[in-house]
Amino acid sequence: MTTPQHPNLFARISDAVAEGVAAVYAWESGGKYISRYHDYPTVSTHSDGFPWFSRTYLFDDSAPIEYTSAFRHDGINADGLTSFQSVVDLVSNDPFLRHYFLLGDDDASPDSSKKKNPVGVFIKLEAMIERYVYVSGHQPFDASVFQPIYLEWESAVFSKDLDIEITVPIINQRFSIDSFEIAEGISVEALDKQLQLARMAARRSSMNDSDEASKAATHALVLRGWTLPNEPFIFGHRFVTQAGAYSAALNKANDFFAAMRVVVDCETGFGQVVVRHSGWAHDWTADLPPVSVFTVREHPDWRGSRPEASTFGEPQLAAVRAVYRSIAEARTAKMGSAAKRLNAAKLRSNESDSILDITIGLETLLTDDSRAEITYRLGMRMAALARLVPVEGYTPAQVYRACKRLYDFRSAVAHGSPSADKKRMVRVSADRAHSANAVGVTFLRHALRALSEYPTLQTPVRIDARLLGFEDSSERLDQ
Repeated sequence: MTTPQHPNLFARISDAVAEGVAAVYAWESGGKYISRYHDYPTVSTHSDGFPWFSRTYLFDDSAPIEYTSAFRHDGINADGLTSFQSVVDLVSNDPFLRHYFLLGDDDASPDSSKKKNPVGVFIKLEAMIERYVYVSGHQPFDASVFQPIYLEWESAVFSKDLDIEITVPIINQRFSIDSFEIAEGISVEALDKQLQLARMAARRSSMNDSDEASKAATHALVLRGWTLPNEPFIFGHRFVTQAGAYSAALNKANDFFAAMRVVVDCETGFGQVVVRHSGWAHDWTADLPPVSVFTVREHPDWRGSRPEASTFGEPQLAAVRAVYRSIAEARTAKMGSAAKRLNAAKLRSNESDSILDITIGLETLLTDDSRAEITYRLGMRMAALARLVPVEGYTPAQVYRACKRLYDFRSAVAHGSPSADKKRMVRVSADRAHSANAVGVTFLRHALRALSEYPTLQTPVRIDARLLGFEDSSERLDQ
């Protein structure tokens, strides 16, 4: 939308913003006090290369000026601005806008006791005035400069659907590129300073552990081309921060993080989802891009120091792209189900829960409906994949034996055996042992990687056929 759809409304609001901007400039040039943003985020770079966020304090001169505060307390009297009242008169005669601005559902009454409270209208006009000051660079009012601000608001109020860009900060990982395409409409991109500040400013009054974890992000997974239905609102604040509205996008994000974990055994995840408003806004904060932010718990429970970060360059991201596409385009649900189990295993803090996720993931990929000799079948198929795509640090024979030890631990955990702790270590060779969880994650990652490279083997019976040397006649194994 490049021109106002409601020209009369645009004209009235433009007049009000013009009068308000002039009043603010006069107030400011007269040496009158205008407060600054309190608890506003600042960002710098920590010695570890990740962002370091802090916040401004009361009367901090480094914080942006909050021009809307010029209308508070003993400041500019909005009731005395005739153009403000003109906007109130116009929207009072429109049922939709009356509801938007909480002016009530009745027609304006000549009875002064029933006069509509204009505060909702005034607050919105004051927000537009502040936005104009920042966008214009503190210039006198110009309708052509104000029009894009108005169009953002008009789209937010009247559009049937809202265009959004979903940005998922990637926690605790380093990247040597600024941008990399994963699939159509999906890419890894560096977070610029304005977006870093905007995502923290949106959460400044409700920070939680996921927000804290999400600070350690230089890049994000960006999903473009999404829309939200323009749902009913209360004073213009729509319900755009409900995770349930983004289930399809979050499924894609989880598949991407599984692909990252397949390619590199990294400690990562996501805790924030940043919804960038594409061409619409109800409110603004200084000069920051308009965003909505909500949190999810898709990251490990790091208390204290974070684990060592991995680095993703173009070769690693190319491998991530291949695995992601294999998961997303798989002909059956097996790859996606196993990817979810890998994610769950990496996020759990309890080994007993994690080993169940790992083995269920392996069973999903490497077994069929038959429960007979499941340990033997899974071990043989995993070893066959290891012959095809080597597992670093393991021979195929070691893979086979380790699978049996994994299931010893799994069985002990599932049945509450007191010997479970004794079986939690898997001896790979005479001088090398690893925890069952570490071995299991390695094997699940490897199975997903191998089946991404050889998608025809995503049907387990074809692994058997290859193992026995007659992969071109695999139908004989089904008889």
